[in-house]
Order: sequence, then C-alpha cells, then structure tokens
Amino acid sequence: MRELPREEPTALPGGMGIPLFSLENLSFWYPGSPRILHSLTLSLQQGFSYGLLGPNGSGKTTLLKLLAGILRSYEGSFRLMGKELSSLPPRQVARKVAFMPQEASFSLNIPVEYFLLLSRYPLLNPLKGFSKEDYHRVDEVLERIKISSLRTRRILELSGGEKRKILLASLLVTDADTLILDEPEASLDPPFQREIREILLSLKGEGKTLIFTSHDLELLVLLSDNLIALREGTLLACEPNRGEQNASLFRKLYSLPFTPYTSPDGRVHFSF
Repeated sequence: MRELPREEPTALPGGMGIPLFSLENLSFWYPGSPRILHSLTLSLQQGFSYGLLGPNGSGKTTLLKLLAGILRSYEGSFRLMGKELSSLPPRQVARKVAFMPQEASFSLNIPVEYFLLLSRYPLLNPLKGFSKEDYHRVDEVLERIKISSLRTRRILELSGGEKRKILLASLLVTDADTLILDEPEASLDPPFQREIREILLSLKGEGKTLIFTSHDLELLVLLSDNLIALREGTLLACEPNRGEQNASLFRKLYSLPFTPYTSPDGRVHFSF
C-alpha cells in the first residue's frame, strides 16, 4: 500500500515523550473489500485508559486488532513506541501488547491451566519447558479472577461465559503493560460483569494502559480517561472523559437524546 503524506497526530491528553501508539493517516481494508478505516490520525500515551465507542460497523474491532498487531497490512503510518509496527517482530509486540477478542474461539480441547501456560508464549524460552514462575503466575491470575475451580476443566467443555473468563485470564498472564479488550463484558452474567469492572479498575490503578470497546456508556465513563469515537470508519472525536458532559458527544454519535444524571453513589448514567 502506498504511504500517504504525514500530518501531525492528534494527541489525546496524558503523558509526555514518545507516544505508545502514533497513527498518522492510517487506513485499512481487507482485500477486495471497501475501506473500513479512513485516514485516522491520533496518539495514545502510556498509563492511561481509552474507551473506544461507536455504532456497530464503525471499525472499532478492526482498530483494536491493528493496535494489537494482529492486522499488520495498512496504509499510512502506525508506530509503536516510535517504531513502525510493520517492522517489529510479532513476538516483540506481544510482550508489550495483549489482546482479548470479543468472541471466544478455541480449537483445542486442552485443560485451562495448559491453555494459560501457552498464553505466556511471548515470555517463554522455546528451549525450555514451563518454569515455576509460569505456574505461579497462572495460579495468581486464576485466583484473581476467582476461577481456580476451572483449572483442570477442558476448554471446549466450558460455557460461553466461562470461556470469556478464560480469555481475560489469558490476557493477564502475559504481564503485558498494554491491555486491549473488545467488549470485555460481553456474554457475562451480572455478578461477573461487576467483578470485571473491579478488575479493570484495579489494573488501571496499577498503571496498565487500557484500550477497550463497549456499548455500555456507563462503563466507558467509569473506566476511561479519554474517549475515542468512530463513525463509519472515521474519527469523529478524541477527547477527555468529561462525565455528564459526554452526553453531547453521545448525542452526536448515536443521534439519540441522551440525558445524563449522577446516582447517589457518584456513578454517571445516561438515559434516552
């Protein structure tokens, strides 16, 4: 693909120095299909949380897969810590960035523990077996997500919600500093939705960079330092999370009369 002329990236608040991600006039399409993303220019800093929102089909999942290094053919410039992504080995990217997909897709019916050990592949020495540290890290994550009871269960025998929990665990065992999540609350029952919110808030407090999509506006406002709005593959807005004042962005994005209100517990909600 031909590289387009570069422009100064639009920087979201947070951080100084080399951006974690820098996109300049980035476009993407699958072979034989129309463009999904159109000339995106923005900059994301380390240690902050970014909520990605937009109607279905706006390109959110595609953008997340690009940020995670899963899709590596694009037009324009896309830099990770100042280096063009296409020039970086996938294993090197995976040590920095971990991705949780929207849908659980497993092909091997292996025990959960073994799957999580394999999920640490960016850190594994290919000439050695799993170390005590690998087993210890898996134990920690299973306890953190409260799914130790699933350790010996086989992946394909789990429910959809249990598989989502395993995907979250596979994200955490990588120890990556940047976590990218595509609708992390999808297919989860209310108790675990609450648990995953607490886990994500905890990860944010630990200084992890979080980039996630959600159709839950309350989760976006609760967790995000900055909001990135896409519509039909174009960047509609990239701006700080302003609580109730986000209603104007939501109205523009979804063409619905959102009205904000704050509950006694301090949470911001939106009705329409």
